[in-house]
This record gives sequence, C-alpha cells and structure tokens, in this order.
Amino acid sequence: MQEILISSSQKIHFATDPDWTTNGGGYSFHHGYGAGMVDATAAVSKAESWQNLGTRQSTSLSSAPLQAEIPDNLPSGLDVSLEFPDSQLRIEHVRLTVDIDHKYRGDLVITLTSPDGTVSRFTEAHDDAGKDINYTFLSVHHWGEYPAGIWTLNVSDREEFDNGTLNNFTI
Repeated sequence: MQEILISSSQKIHFATDPDWTTNGGGYSFHHGYGAGMVDATAAVSKAESWQNLGTRQSTSLSSAPLQAEIPDNLPSGLDVSLEFPDSQLRIEHVRLTVDIDHKYRGDLVITLTSPDGTVSRFTEAHDDAGKDINYTFLSVHHWGEYPAGIWTLNVSDREEFDNGTLNNFTI
C-alpha cells in the first residue's frame, strides 16, 4: 500500500521548493510533506493492476564502538561511514539507531546520506535541553534505492559550549 501511495502522490505547496528532491529510486520526497499529497484516483488506478512485491527482507550494519568527539559549534560536524556490500535488496524503510552522549541534544543536527546521495534529515537544531540521544529514527526518503555502497552519518553541533560523543550507530 505504501508503494502505491508514494508512487501516485503529487508534490504540494510550491513544487519548486528546494526541499523537494528526487532520490536514487526516482521518487520525490520533501522533509515536511513526505511524498506529497495522496492522489486517490491515481492510487486506485495503480492498485487495480498491482503486482505484489517480494518477501520482506532486511539487513543492517553497525559501527564499531566509536567514542568519536562531535566538534562543538561546527556546522560541518562529524562524518562517519559504513559500506553495505552488493545487494539485490530494494529499500523501503531505513532505520538509523544512534547512541550519542551530549549535554544539550537540541544543538544537534543528524543526517544520513545514501550511496545515491539522498539525504535524510533526522533532527534539526531546536530548543531541547535534554541530554543524550539513544534512539531509532525511520526514513522513507530512500524508497526504491539499493543499499550497496557507502552510507554517511553526519552529526553536527550547531551551538557553543556543549560537547558530545557519538558512541555508535546502526543502519
């Protein structure tokens, strides 16, 4: 059902908005609007001749223990990569689990870039005085891509005075 809705959705709210991007699988996504507005007529039409996808499969990679310092107040941040081997799997959902020690997690911006160059933004700098992040995020922005290649996690601290450490992560 998700495949049908994503593939039949329409860009909304200024289709020329620069946050609209086309991923390596040929699907358009926006960090605020997802795949866009559901087009019920197009979805029903597509569903009438739909062929089911193959059996659900999953794969994951985890970093070694990193204890990598996140540079304070540096927009370019820390880049850490993992390389997925060749695979015939086609992505639907990407889960990113991060374990970060930080004194003020609202300073952090976390992104993940696929081998095709598609960027998922998981957090933005915001007012959150809580400490640490040990959380699993989910993205559909890589829908239709293939996982083989280098995936790059970027964690950047956008404000002064609070240090942090990326302990590890799993994709």
